Amino acid sequence: MTIAYKSTSSIIRNDVKIVPKLWGHEEWLVNNDLYAGKRLVINKGFSGSLHHHEIKTETYFLDTGRLKLELNGETETITPGTSITIYPNMKHAFTAYEDSVIVEFSTYHSDSDVYRHREAKAGPIIYGVDVDGTLEGAGGVVGHDDLIDKNFIIISSRSRKRSREICDRLGVTPIDYISCRVMGRAEEMRYVDSLFPMYQTIYVGDAVTDRSEAIRAGWRFMSPEDFKNIKTETV
Repeated sequence: MTIAYKSTSSIIRNDVKIVPKLWGHEEWLVNNDLYAGKRLVINKGFSGSLHHHEIKTETYFLDTGRLKLELNGETETITPGTSITIYPNMKHAFTAYEDSVIVEFSTYHSDSDVYRHREAKAGPIIYGVDVDGTLEGAGGVVGHDDLIDKNFIIISSRSRKRSREICDRLGVTPIDYISCRVMGRAEEMRYVDSLFPMYQTIYVGDAVTDRSEAIRAGWRFMSPEDFKNIKTETV
């Protein structure tokens, strides 16, 4: 909640409006005849729509994360501390390399002043999959049918040989096998990020350490049971 002071010293409290988006959500801090302010919370691997405004002028300040900004047909990677002003009739869109937050300052915002040229979209998903406690044949529940149509990399403390044997028995072929320390998976996940920028990344495992390493790397975490319940791949 924001608090504003008028010249009469009275206090006006403004509720923050949350607007869900495919790519995350907007937090509308203020929107009046004089100015508007928002926080744009953008999930890794997602792109906002390519659009322009005929009236609105806005300035983006990247608070956290890393984005690809598309502006009038040119692209630029922006990092925290970058400030860019977008004037009327400039086509613009963003794609998140990692979870990111933009603070937006602008003139009054009206949805009728948004002209879209390309819709927002979710990037493809790549899964990091543990072996022990996750895959069938290694104490887990994830089998052939759960993996066959998905992009996945084995990231496990098991040896590459052991991981390959289990995958061969299941009849599935991952993109790669990565063997690492139990508490070293976050580094390997970041390595995968460098190979597959702008992908949504999800780690599938059954242990508390799996979850903590995924969070440390900025990945989403999913249990083997939830992974089995996925019906369709997000593209």
